Parts: sequence; C-alpha cells; structure tokens
Amino acid sequence: MGSIKGWSELQLDFAQNTNKETKQYDPVSTDLTFSQTLNHSDFWFGTKIVAGVPKGNVDMCAMSLLWKNGAWDFWARGGIIRKAFGAGFTWRESSKRVHSSELIFDAKEDAKTKGIFGTPLFFRYGFGMKTQNISWDARMFCNNDSINLS
Repeated sequence: MGSIKGWSELQLDFAQNTNKETKQYDPVSTDLTFSQTLNHSDFWFGTKIVAGVPKGNVDMCAMSLLWKNGAWDFWARGGIIRKAFGAGFTWRESSKRVHSSELIFDAKEDAKTKGIFGTPLFFRYGFGMKTQNISWDARMFCNNDSINLS
C-alpha cells in the first residue's frame, strides 16, 4: 500500500491597500494562507485556504486531485468560494509532444464571461512541441461563442 507523504504551508501576507471609493489608505490588511498537499504513490490531493485576518472571512478555498499514470495525468479541481470546477488530462505523446485539455464549469451566477454557446461550460486545450532548435506552444480557449487561439 505504501506511505502517504505530506507538505504543509502556513503563510502571512501583509499589504496596505487603498480604498477605491475614498482614495485613502486602509489599515494594514493581512491574509493567512494554509495549504496542504498529500501524495500517495500516483495520487496527489491538495487544498489551499486563504482567509483575511483579523476578520476571519474565507476569501478562497480550492482543492485538487491528481492521478499520474505513466504518460497520462488526470485531474479534478474546484474553487469552493468561486464555484468553478474543472476536470482535465495531460498526455505526453512523446518526449517532444505534450497535449493538455480541460473542461471547466463556472457555477457563479453573476459571471461576466459566458462559456460555450452562453452556457457556464468552458473548454481549454494546449499543445507543446519541441524540435531540435525550436520549442513552440499552441493554446485554445472556447468561451462567449468564440475560439481564442494563441
């Protein structure tokens, strides 16, 4: 069965922000970040939580699960506060060609960007290739009834 390895992070971030309405400096705001990663053989589970101090409000809570299986990686991830969830894969076709793809569902009701055909579903695809002298990447993102290539 094997053992479980874990990594943890506890971080404090201090920032002095400007109030957008009054253009005055707000008192120093502090964010507390906790992240935890667990690894068992080919499986990885990670979570990250960011909260404001001293308010105690949770600003971000995200989790991911990854399965590394030879030339293939499969994952699921989600932002609990943001209400966005995704699942995808990476395929290392060879040492010189890699494909990645992901479907993302954005359940946030006031989302400014609409997904494929006005739905809350988004699609991403990426391809990378290395030749003897050149490395290049191609990316595609589908949203708002359009396909964006870069």
